[in-house]
Amino acid sequence: MHPSSVVHLFARHAGLIRFCKYALIGSTAFFIDLLLLTLLTEFFKVNYIIAVPSAFLFATSLHYLVSRFWVFPETTRRAGTGWVLFIVVISSSLLLVSGGVWLLVEMVSVPVLIARIFVAPLVGFWSFFINSLVTFRTPLKG
Repeated sequence: MHPSSVVHLFARHAGLIRFCKYALIGSTAFFIDLLLLTLLTEFFKVNYIIAVPSAFLFATSLHYLVSRFWVFPETTRRAGTGWVLFIVVISSSLLLVSGGVWLLVEMVSVPVLIARIFVAPLVGFWSFFINSLVTFRTPLKG
């Protein structure tokens, strides 16, 4: 993505509001993911190998549905196709977060939580832009 696209997005008020909505939904989905993971593993004694992807898929599906109707209501992408693309983008975001945290912790000796906090907004921006352009086929102008 060309840097001027990023500037253009945030130069317009509507684009900033759209990003804030997306960030709010993403943060809420992350909380739901952690809550469901805790419930599955601690209270229902589900093995974490099953619980982690189950909680992730549930929370990510909610993130997709709310994003589709509240953040990107003008999308023309079919829901099933959009959901698959959204899962791919979010999964790749998870890989970017893991890699970024590893890089900062192992190569720069940054504490894990500080590394996670630093990496989160960078990956959040990336996820928003890719989902906006590819998953929801929405122009960046807001």
